[in-house]
Amino acid sequence: MSLITRLIIRWGAIGVSLIGLALVFSRILAPAYDFHGVYYPAIRDFMTGHFAYATSPGYLNPPWTLFLLGPLGWFSPDVARGLLVAVTLWVTLAVMRDHHPLKISYLLVVISMPMLAVMWLGQLEVFSLLGVLIGYRAVMRRQPGWLAGALLLMLIKPQETWIIMLFLLAGSVRRWTRVEWVKIFVPVILVVVVTSVWLGLDWIPRMLGASSKYAIEWQNFSIWQWRDNLPWGLVIAVWSVIALGTLWALRRVGLTHLGLAMAAVGSNLLSPYLTTPHLLLSMCLSWGLLLERSWKWGAVAYLASLTPLLRMTTGDQALNQLDVIFPLLVWSGLGLSLFFEQRRLPGTTRLTKSL
Repeated sequence: MSLITRLIIRWGAIGVSLIGLALVFSRILAPAYDFHGVYYPAIRDFMTGHFAYATSPGYLNPPWTLFLLGPLGWFSPDVARGLLVAVTLWVTLAVMRDHHPLKISYLLVVISMPMLAVMWLGQLEVFSLLGVLIGYRAVMRRQPGWLAGALLLMLIKPQETWIIMLFLLAGSVRRWTRVEWVKIFVPVILVVVVTSVWLGLDWIPRMLGASSKYAIEWQNFSIWQWRDNLPWGLVIAVWSVIALGTLWALRRVGLTHLGLAMAAVGSNLLSPYLTTPHLLLSMCLSWGLLLERSWKWGAVAYLASLTPLLRMTTGDQALNQLDVIFPLLVWSGLGLSLFFEQRRLPGTTRLTKSL
């Protein structure tokens, strides 16, 4: 069987599975607050040439997002949302396959609370996942054009990818020529400028103001929210420790899967805006690796990721502050395992299983 035939069969099977899953999800999932109320109306307005940020108050993403979401407007809202969920699942498994050989983690990620939140709300974490998948491959294979595309995907939700983007770029500084850097940034700048001129610059203040917009609502449980109950100095101290620890880890491990894992969970913890769907990247890239290095610590962290069930069952939205425990456990587990590896302390074999 030729390579072309195998590729046709492979992508044909993927296409059929996506269509099948989309139809199933369109029937079993209730309308999603974010997709049906925000994204789908914006998509339809965009397709008919009537989109404006002023008439889409809930839409916070940059304008090039609509060019990627546009094809979903050809379907009914339920089928479009089902297709988005199906593609998200497929990309999630592709990311896990690229970074974690431990198969049990695949199932646990698919049924995790961050994944269920993405499915329930109809959120766009698929772009962040796909951006990381393409970006890491592009850096390792020295493909500047692909890295440019990956950066655009990750910029759709920079609150969960900003350290990953810096990590990938910083790790490439000494590797690539000036011409290659031009190939990275010129396409990104062109897309940002053209789409912003086309659809407006309102996306910039909206994205910058997202953290303050949600600061008074239950969704945001970032470390910065602790300032409501703790002294400012203590909050800044905790944030600084995490920032310095993340920087230390990234300098130690470089462009490895462990470095990507620390960058992902660091992006969550250091962002001023954090909700349950944002944790999907940490669940895929960071928790999966932690489970391989220490199944006990990984199991405890996974149990901590179930805290959204508390507010769902009790109705007490203030309990969302407990959701930050999961990324904190993942970050500290990976950081300690790296620290003990560097120190080569006895008795840490299980925790410091090598990559």
